[in-house]
Amino acid sequence: MMNIAEGVAVIPLEIEGILLNSTLMWDEHRSILIDAGFHGHGEQIVNGMRKAGVPFEQLSAVILTHQDIDHIGGVQDLLKLAAKPLTVYAHALDQPAIEGAVPLLKRELPPQLQHMFDLPYHVKVDYTLNDGDVLPFFGGVEVIFTPGHTPGHISLYLQTSRVLIAGDLLSSVDGELQAPTHQTTPDLPTAFGSLRRLLDYDIEQIVCYHGGVCTDHVTGQLRRIAERPSGEVSLYSVKNTNG
Repeated sequence: MMNIAEGVAVIPLEIEGILLNSTLMWDEHRSILIDAGFHGHGEQIVNGMRKAGVPFEQLSAVILTHQDIDHIGGVQDLLKLAAKPLTVYAHALDQPAIEGAVPLLKRELPPQLQHMFDLPYHVKVDYTLNDGDVLPFFGGVEVIFTPGHTPGHISLYLQTSRVLIAGDLLSSVDGELQAPTHQTTPDLPTAFGSLRRLLDYDIEQIVCYHGGVCTDHVTGQLRRIAERPSGEVSLYSVKNTNG
């Protein structure tokens, strides 16, 4: 667990040598988790919250940046562990896959994790989020529609701390931001369009679900990546910000 700003911490989730990074936001009234790992990660989340000094009983909601199983699978655990209902947020374009109305866009995992698709992972989305929505918590949490990795991928900008929760739009290695790749991004041109939108924001730290927190000249790093030409035809337009 790593505190990165007041009321903001990254909770590492480990499985089979793979490390994921969920983000916890909290104040004296509530706490909200961004992305929940795989099925079976519930206890790691509870322990991470405890290390941050936040009781699990204070958790009120989970925001899903997108539909991938390594982000949504752990919600089932949290719903079972919670003594009260948890509100689940996601973008409308990924809602059908999250709820199981359509197949997940991606069904490939390392061999040691392929069985995760046989475990319960679908969950009801209580509220859908749109581009430009500002959740009135923790000084304002702005929703940025950032498709490309999936049709309904979102990133979240914490206005007070100037932290960007990038989901899988970006990854990082040793604090260096990494551009989207063909292997994980079905629509690479749209992903680069999403990246260019981030240049309008004053960002001090970026949390990548794969790779963790980037703090070193993140605006410059982001600009270098975003301004690369992708050279492909987009499948769905970033201009369709409300899905």
